[in-house]
Order: sequence, then C-alpha cells, then structure tokens
Amino acid sequence: MILIVDSGSTKTDWIALDNNGNELFSTQTLGLNPQMLSNEILNERIKNNFDIYKNRKVVEKLFFTELDVVLNQHKIGFLRCLGLSSQKVNLILKRIHMLLFFQQLMKASHLLLIL
Repeated sequence: MILIVDSGSTKTDWIALDNNGNELFSTQTLGLNPQMLSNEILNERIKNNFDIYKNRKVVEKLFFTELDVVLNQHKIGFLRCLGLSSQKVNLILKRIHMLLFFQQLMKASHLLLIL
C-alpha cells in the first residue's frame, strides 16, 4: 500500500492507494508536525484514526509532503508513531499535486491500453 500524507500544523490529509494506483481510502487527522508536537501526541492522533491504524503495517511507501516536517531527528519519531521501520518506508519528498497527477496519468494510460 502507498500512503500519501499532506500534513500541516492544523490538519493532515491521508490518501491510501494500492499498487495499481486505486484509492483504498482517504481520511483526515489533526495536524502532524513533529517540530511542534511530542511523539506521544503524534502517536495518539494516528491511533485515533481507524483506517490509518488498521492499515499501518501494510504500508510499503510513504509519500509525505512538506519536507521540513520529517527531516533529521523528527523522521524517526514520525515513523515510530506509524509503527514502521525506516527500512520499510521510502520517504519521497514531493508535492501532493504531483503525486495525484501521476496517479491520474497512470489511470489514463490504463484506459488507453483498453481502447
């Protein structure tokens, strides 16, 4: 599963995709800024969201926007809150609109193959 996270200090949008780019679920939590919140608060916000917590062990790739949020010492704490090891997650620091554009491009290419 691919998890796309667009996080800020006040809210965080989550989109989960399967390996074919199909949306599995989307949800929202309170903000997840490790520079402003303790690991305990981050952990609580993730655990309080059923979809994220239920699927946390099947995440293969994590796309996290706002690159300054997860750099350096904060990255490890954030991954631990998700219950993930840094070896299991690829942090690719891109803007979410580029990822969603890529997802739509993948769907369009599948349609072209059918036509």
